Amino acid sequence: MKWNTALAVPAFTVLALVGASAQQGEAADELAKQVTIRRDTYGVPHILADTEAAAAFGYGCAVAEDHAEEVARLYVKARAEEAKYFGATFVNQDFRTLQYRVYEVAQEGYAKSPDWFREVLDGFAAGFNRCIEKRERDFPEWVKPITGVDVLAHGRRICHMEFDLNIHELNEVPRAEASTPGSNAFAIGKDRSASGNAMLLGNPHLAWFGSHVWHELHMTVPGKLNAHGAALLGSPGINVGFNEHLGWTHTVNPHDNDDVYELTLDSNDGKRYIFDGQSRPMTKRQFSIEVKKDGGTATETRTCYYSHFGPVVLFRAGKAYAVKTPNLDEWRSVEQWNMMAKAKSFEEFREALDIQGVSMFNVIYADREGRCFYLFGGRFPDCPAGYDWRGIVPGNTAAAEWTGILPVDKLPQLLDPKGGYVHNSNNSPWYANVQAVIDKAAFPPWLCSDNNGLRSQHGLSMLEADDSITFDEMLEYKNSMRLLLADRVKDELVELARGEERDGVNLDRAAQVLEAWDNTASRDSRGSVLFVRFWDRYRKRASKAFREGWSAEKMMSTPYGIGDPEAALEQLAVTIKRLDKSFGAIDVRWGDVYRHRRGDVDVPLGGFTGELGAYRVIHYLKDKDGKMVARGGDSYVFAVEFSDPIRARSVTAYSQSGVPGAPHHDDQTALFANREWKDVWFYEDGLKDHIEREYRP
Repeated sequence: MKWNTALAVPAFTVLALVGASAQQGEAADELAKQVTIRRDTYGVPHILADTEAAAAFGYGCAVAEDHAEEVARLYVKARAEEAKYFGATFVNQDFRTLQYRVYEVAQEGYAKSPDWFREVLDGFAAGFNRCIEKRERDFPEWVKPITGVDVLAHGRRICHMEFDLNIHELNEVPRAEASTPGSNAFAIGKDRSASGNAMLLGNPHLAWFGSHVWHELHMTVPGKLNAHGAALLGSPGINVGFNEHLGWTHTVNPHDNDDVYELTLDSNDGKRYIFDGQSRPMTKRQFSIEVKKDGGTATETRTCYYSHFGPVVLFRAGKAYAVKTPNLDEWRSVEQWNMMAKAKSFEEFREALDIQGVSMFNVIYADREGRCFYLFGGRFPDCPAGYDWRGIVPGNTAAAEWTGILPVDKLPQLLDPKGGYVHNSNNSPWYANVQAVIDKAAFPPWLCSDNNGLRSQHGLSMLEADDSITFDEMLEYKNSMRLLLADRVKDELVELARGEERDGVNLDRAAQVLEAWDNTASRDSRGSVLFVRFWDRYRKRASKAFREGWSAEKMMSTPYGIGDPEAALEQLAVTIKRLDKSFGAIDVRWGDVYRHRRGDVDVPLGGFTGELGAYRVIHYLKDKDGKMVARGGDSYVFAVEFSDPIRARSVTAYSQSGVPGAPHHDDQTALFANREWKDVWFYEDGLKDHIEREYRP
């Protein structure tokens, strides 16, 4: 397939690029002359460029080399064209993307953006297009040239549609096809670091496919930018990482920033609603998409309605329900990440956060000055008092309407707290530090839930137990295989099972195996398969899972104990039967069942879900041979110490390339499974001995 490619222009449709002029092609040629890509021995692109636009051009090419079709598919999603190429399965998703104005707002945002930022967006698009054109093999018809607007629209769709949008009030929580997103992260300040240097651990937990794949990179523009980290596929720059001065990472925060308003319909016209005693018309819009059918495509049209709050998503029993979100018209997330990567001090980084273009995510930060910082970040409505903002609110009065968002300085945060660390594992912000618990009464009660789960307790307990943390210890803590749940319930389960029999099954066998087990999900552990499969059955059937549930008053010691002893014995018997049938034993080795498979690599893998208090988080799916194969969890993991010189290590669970058979498709797979790390070559002196390939795009 041959098609024109060029430096993307401020166009609002992909069609505008098809007729790209020779002048635009010359502009792309000029950008290519300004950038060099050095691939290291793990395939990570180190991009050296004269300008930010040229660096983005280089990265657009590099990510196309590693993930062309995956990235192109993401832009198809952002343009609401999946049904056009992949069929009726995607009709609802495409209409939702149109209804929430993903691409429209990107068009508007592109036009309002500063010139330098449009050049970054256009440069990335042009680099992606250039690389696709140069590839020898043909691509499917849906792999189209992209524009800077496409790049911005993709950023909006990922943030808003896959991570942020949560209409729980209507039992509707739109999510990608990926596993539930999460993460671990902590920053160690100078007072708790053994070396006196601040340290940062970034550990996103996302699916290992689709839109949540991370791609490692290093971008250098002398005098402007020198940052290493990772980008979610399709992003034109680093989303988590570090530069010479500071580093940051993100975790998903439990948040509630989208609200549902119940509209009282005008009895004379069901498409009007009553607000402050007056009848208001809804705005009517028709959207059309093409849908792939046998032998061609067909056009499908839907009518959507909007109130002044936002999209009307449901008509029911004489009422209508509209969504109001602070993110419907926001487009600056990509720009904010760019500014974070270029910050040279905490003050500059803090100014970047004030953009509030990123709709959610905790921020965990460390820097060369020895600081550590935590922020419950995002765009959260400044809601009036007197309403239940966790439920549906009345849409017939201005008294219930919020009109602005909470500024950053009004959000939960800690800077250099007592104890010298900050931590988050998707728990509530109040528990970022055990010694400096944030007063939740100082914040709106609807801002977030109150919880400190087992995974968070696991991480906090490791940090609290060590008042002088070394870099190597930080790496070890990240890969802890301990299941904290076992510490809380195993002893009681063993005592219950000892000498017991249920349904002809001798439970004492299980008691002996569990008693000898080390409470980990490590590859060689025996007893872990029995425990996790027992717990999966028991928690679904017990009248209450724990003898004592979690409470804020005992935030580091609850929950614990077996809450339903009889259900525990019954389900332990069932688990024994099933393990005997499947494996011929109940003490089967964890790694014989739980695997990491990619390309030609098939190795045992330790780790499990955070629900059981694992810090090494892995999500598994059953493969056709009955083995459980990793498909998500720990993904891109990095650790950095702000020493002189900076010390950094990283590993990507699924390696750098998405192309089967490519040299870097599975070269980190065994590394990750072995709980090992690779060096990050941040400086030229280290990189020069590890360059596998150097070229211009």
